[in-house]
Amino acid sequence: GLMCLLTVVMTWPLAADPRSSLNDFGDPLLNSWILWWDVKALTTPGLSWFNAPMFHPSPLTLAYSEHMLINALMAAPVLLLGGDALLAHNLVFMASFVLCGLGAYLLAYELTGSRGAALIGALGFAFAPFRFGHLGHLQLQTAQFMPLVLLYLHRWAKDPRWSHALLMGLFWLLQILTCGYYALFVSLAVGLFLLYFGLAGGWWRQARRWRQMAAVGLALGVLVLPLFWPYVQVKKDMGFVRSADNAASFAALPWHYLAAPPANLLYGKLSEPLRGAEGELFLGLGLTILVV
Repeated sequence: GLMCLLTVVMTWPLAADPRSSLNDFGDPLLNSWILWWDVKALTTPGLSWFNAPMFHPSPLTLAYSEHMLINALMAAPVLLLGGDALLAHNLVFMASFVLCGLGAYLLAYELTGSRGAALIGALGFAFAPFRFGHLGHLQLQTAQFMPLVLLYLHRWAKDPRWSHALLMGLFWLLQILTCGYYALFVSLAVGLFLLYFGLAGGWWRQARRWRQMAAVGLALGVLVLPLFWPYVQVKKDMGFVRSADNAASFAALPWHYLAAPPANLLYGKLSEPLRGAEGELFLGLGLTILVV
């Protein structure tokens, strides 16, 4: 309930008119259209999902952007009941704040046993300044499965049950199918977690853990690779590539971790000289002090 209330306040005036509110006329409209097409293609016999109706006659055009499958499944009830694509987009967008807060709360409570600390974790993750620098990027808002991946990784670290391994794998899969960027980030986090705790705990000698992780990895590969193949094919056919200079222009530099989005009332103007292209990574002074 608190997360719902704070989401309304922090994203106001979106809740006043979610059927027509837009923060810009670029990515939100594209992503609304992608959600509509996903649901249309997946519920209409004969339509080819990745052959989206744009850039005709090129094939696999959905792979020019994120497919956002899980976001589309969240939006499906609204679209199938007659709501339009922008309404569905905005409801998924608002739900992401609530779900991110809930996931972070559960993870922080697992690690600390303190509801106060868990609430701080929920607020810090759900309303991080980084999120408000990417309000137009629905896929970057839907990070709610990452805390749950770590939650069940920690539980599996303490008690290697199949249920913990499979739930970790389930939330890992959901995050991969929600956002391609976070597919990389969460997979890197899982790998580093296993490397560190595996060496510290001597897991490499425990066949049971090897079997469980192998099963999770195999299942992820079987389920995920078919959905990534169109991107490989499009990259090959269209010659899509980022140059080193282009990648560097969007790289995170040390001072970007002190920069907040322009709309941030406390730090927006103050940190303007430190800001770069999508380089607004400041956690906030209060949260940074608490982390230290």
